Amino acid sequence: MPLFLASLLVALAAFAAASYWTQNTVQPTVSTLTVQRHSFTLQIHERGTVRPARVAPVKSLISSNQAKLVWMHEEGQMVKRGQIVARFDTKPFNDALITAEQSVIDSRTRINATEKALQLQREDNTAKLEAANRKREIALIKSQDLREGTGALERQRRTLAIDQAQRSVRIAMAELADFDELFTQGHVSQRERDKVADVAQQMREQLAMTRAELDNFDRYERPRLTREAELLVDAAETEVARVRRVAGLELNRWESELLKHRRDLRVAEQQLAKARRNLENCDVRAPIDGILFYVEVPQQRQRRKAQTGDAIWIGQTFMEIPDTSELKIELRVREVDIARLAPGMPARVEFDALPDRGFSGTLRSVGSLAERRAEDSVQRYNAEVRISDPSPDLRVGMSANIQIAYKDLHDVIAVPVSAIEYRDGDAWVQRQESGRAVPTKVTLGDVGLELVEVTAGLSAGDRIVIGAQ
Repeated sequence: MPLFLASLLVALAAFAAASYWTQNTVQPTVSTLTVQRHSFTLQIHERGTVRPARVAPVKSLISSNQAKLVWMHEEGQMVKRGQIVARFDTKPFNDALITAEQSVIDSRTRINATEKALQLQREDNTAKLEAANRKREIALIKSQDLREGTGALERQRRTLAIDQAQRSVRIAMAELADFDELFTQGHVSQRERDKVADVAQQMREQLAMTRAELDNFDRYERPRLTREAELLVDAAETEVARVRRVAGLELNRWESELLKHRRDLRVAEQQLAKARRNLENCDVRAPIDGILFYVEVPQQRQRRKAQTGDAIWIGQTFMEIPDTSELKIELRVREVDIARLAPGMPARVEFDALPDRGFSGTLRSVGSLAERRAEDSVQRYNAEVRISDPSPDLRVGMSANIQIAYKDLHDVIAVPVSAIEYRDGDAWVQRQESGRAVPTKVTLGDVGLELVEVTAGLSAGDRIVIGAQ
């Protein structure tokens, strides 16, 4: 190969290599900066979505497992407050209403009958008690009569009979003595004298019998009569006590029966009120104005939107109406930022759909329970921002960029974030000394998006090199 051609090929190869190196090598941009004091605000940047501030749930208010939907207003349509948006089957609740009404009537009928029976029982008890008290009063009178009246008179009669018998004996004995004198003188016969003696003997026997009767009366008959009187009184007292006890038991039985029927009536009235409420709640009305949306409910081991034929439990939400009159922005804050936030902090909001406009807002709340979704690499907390100057141009579902200011720094040494280099966990900057970059270790404070606070290692007026290797 000729020498000229060889030299040309070498030159071309060198030129090509130089061109390739120039095109594929990024030359670092080196600049210098004078360290100054700055004032800036630390912010947290997140993405969020516009949501209604309040969602009114449409729930079943029927306290039964028989609430079955038979009609639902079309989803996505605007409804007015009080407008019927769903209906449940009324048949089971009409049946329950009829049953409850009959139960109330039956309970009131039983109460009336029991009250009358109770009144009759009271009257019967009063009559029986009065009769028992009369018997007791008669027994007391009879007892007192036997002790102080008839008994005493009977003894007095027997005592008088003895006195009379004694007088008769004396008279008979005197007459016998006279007849004995007359018989001795022969004026009367033996037969006449014996007749008078026989009369005297009869009088003595009558006296002995009268005395025996008095003794028997004192020893046996009067104690018997007294005991009989006591037994009569005891029996009368026992009867009064028995009548009172039985009367009390009967009254208690009827009063308990009346109390039971009254409890039954209260239960029946509660069931009637419940049936009326359930029947009234078969027509489900919109709680607010807004667009109606169906909600997923558990059905047959799966979740799907509610539809006609579904059985809805009491308190179960099966529709929702967002209140679009007030909007909020929902966002999810990283775990590392959550400690910096507190309700009331100012926020700046920019919407993707309104790129030329910014809105001010306030951090309203921060969740206390972290959650991690499949798309998240870190745990996040739910937060809420309210717009301070809402606009009719805002729509539910819009995406937004949110900047939440959590700290203001005033007159601090700060440098650009790009000026910091990290080696083995320490922060370094390239400080310019005598025309060359000298690595200098610094201590950092708060870190913003563009500036970082330097608390040690630099002073205002120092020159640093940015981009030097």
